[in-house]
Amino acid sequence: MSEQIHDNPPERPPYPPYRPTLAIFLIMPIAAALVAFLLAESIVEGRDQIGGRRDDSPPIVALTPFTLIGSPAPDFELPTPNGETLRLSALRGQWVVVNFWATWCAPCRAEMPVLQALIDSPSEAARALGQVALIAVNRDESESAVRAFLDELNLTLPVALDAGGKISNRYGIVSLPITFFIDPEGIVRHKQIGEVTAAILEQTLRKLADP
Repeated sequence: MSEQIHDNPPERPPYPPYRPTLAIFLIMPIAAALVAFLLAESIVEGRDQIGGRRDDSPPIVALTPFTLIGSPAPDFELPTPNGETLRLSALRGQWVVVNFWATWCAPCRAEMPVLQALIDSPSEAARALGQVALIAVNRDESESAVRAFLDELNLTLPVALDAGGKISNRYGIVSLPITFFIDPEGIVRHKQIGEVTAAILEQTLRKLADP
C-alpha cells in the first residue's frame, strides 16, 4: 500500500484569545502599593519637621517633591520692586524666614499681615532667636502687580521678585504658599506647607528656639 502524501499540512488549532486577566491581577497590587506609599509620603511631608520631630502637625495643604530640612538653603540674589537687590547669603548669622507667595493666592494674602508683624513687632519667641529676617519671594509676577498688592495691604516687608520661578524651582515649590525657616548657618530647619497663621508661627518659633 503506497503512502498518501498531503499537499497541505494539517491545520493547527487556533491560539486561544489573549486575556489580560493574569496581568491585571499582577499589576493591581503593585499599583495599589505605590499609591499607598505616595499617600504616606505626602502625610509625612506635611508634618512638622524640626530636628526630626513630627508632632503637633498642622493640616496638610500642599506637597513638595523633596525636602530641604537639614540641608543648606539654596542661595539666591533677586531684585525688589523698588529696584534694589536681596541676597539670602548676606543675611548669614541670623535666622531667616523665606516665604514663597503670589498675589492670586488666597492663603498668601491671609498670611501677609502675620509676616508683616514678624518684622514690625516680633514676639517673645522671635526675640529668643535673636534677630529674625524675612524675605517674601513672589513667584513669577510683574513688578506692577506686586507693587499694587503691597500698596493695597499696606505692606512694607522685604519682597523679592522671582521672575520665571527659577528660585522657586530650586526650592522644589509646586504649590503656594511655602515658608522655610533657615538658621544662622544657612541650614533649613523647618518648612511650613500652607498658610502661616499667627499660632503656627509662634509654635514654630518656640520649637526653633528650644529644640
